Amino acid sequence: MLQYARYVDELKAIFSLASLKNGSCNSQIEAATNGEAKLNVCKFVPIDVRRQYGIFFTGHDIADKAAQYVRKQIAAGARVIDPTCGAGDLLLACSNYLPVSTGLRTSLSQWEQKLYGMDIHPRFVDATRLRLALKCIARTGNSVRTPLDSENLFPGVSVANALDTNELLSEADVVIANPPFYAMASPRGTPWGLGKVNSSAVFISKFLQQMKIGATLVAIIPDVLRSGSRYDQWRRSISESIDVKTVIPLERFDDATDVHVFILVATKTKRTIGKWVPFIEETRASEQTIQNYFAVSVGPVVDYREPKLGSWMPYLRARNLPTWETIRDSTTRRRFRGRAIKAPFVVVRRTSRPEDRFRAVGTIVAGNGEYAVENHLIILQPKDAKIGSCNALLEILKGKNASDFLNSVIRCRHLTVSAVQSIPWKSTLSA
Repeated sequence: MLQYARYVDELKAIFSLASLKNGSCNSQIEAATNGEAKLNVCKFVPIDVRRQYGIFFTGHDIADKAAQYVRKQIAAGARVIDPTCGAGDLLLACSNYLPVSTGLRTSLSQWEQKLYGMDIHPRFVDATRLRLALKCIARTGNSVRTPLDSENLFPGVSVANALDTNELLSEADVVIANPPFYAMASPRGTPWGLGKVNSSAVFISKFLQQMKIGATLVAIIPDVLRSGSRYDQWRRSISESIDVKTVIPLERFDDATDVHVFILVATKTKRTIGKWVPFIEETRASEQTIQNYFAVSVGPVVDYREPKLGSWMPYLRARNLPTWETIRDSTTRRRFRGRAIKAPFVVVRRTSRPEDRFRAVGTIVAGNGEYAVENHLIILQPKDAKIGSCNALLEILKGKNASDFLNSVIRCRHLTVSAVQSIPWKSTLSA
């Protein structure tokens, strides 16, 4: 992390020159406020350190998209805080909607009263302060006659842990954040999850505890929090204290981060026990879905953990199954004493990506034999036990509507039972 100080020193040098001679550093300011900080964190901070702390900067495009949802509030004078600011990409995006005066010192002073942030890494805090100051220089087009002290810029951007209680959060009108999303131990007393959980869920819960009623939350968080069955209780928990304004599914966070994300825009409200806010478009009650015709479950065999005891039987594994075909046996065998699956049925690979042509890739297992099925497959057993229903299902899964539906409800890599069984039946079949 100390190597990032080299980049901070570069920012200080640009600021010192630009504040006295505005216009002499336009290209450097443009780079510093538009993507350079992200490139340098990849250059100076080893990937294992970035993964440990969840250091993946927001980037220009996503930051601008997120800030647009609170642009009117910012222009009207809202106090904005990014509790996990990194090098300040989200605060820079918000500054686009702040007014500027004719004098640089005056504009800086006004911005300092509206923009706040925190991060546990001092060098990132330094970078945020300097980048905001450079953005202000670019926005005003003015300079000063006497040097500005770079150490005293933006005192409201400080070194702090967003998981600790902080009065800045309770005073903010807008909380905008891209919290880290590494695996962490669930804090003691967490009502919605045990063991290892996604850290972004912990951060968002903490923010909402401290935010004042009426404040707006704009969060860029992993899609698993929107669509994963494990986080259903988390969604229900935060639903009790928010009014969701919009949920915007996005693509992968960036080319180097294989995580799909979404933007959550919500207003903090008074706590209402039992309130439920859907994070995905819910299927109409009158609409027929796959679960009306099939029992859907996950394969029961966790291969590395399941003892090889019991009867020998055919064993289905995702990696050696033909796609979109019908099979009547498997060359792979294993001993298994758990739940065997009787044909006919369909298996779908659990792992897929929104970029794939087909999200739910299926194989029909015909005949009347029994199979052991690994947990990387989702099993769909026809309630009428007919092979014709399996053939109809495969055509549905091949249709564009099925992939479009799944992309709307789950953009993380692992399909869930709830997502697959909710695929509309008739509308998809007619596609």
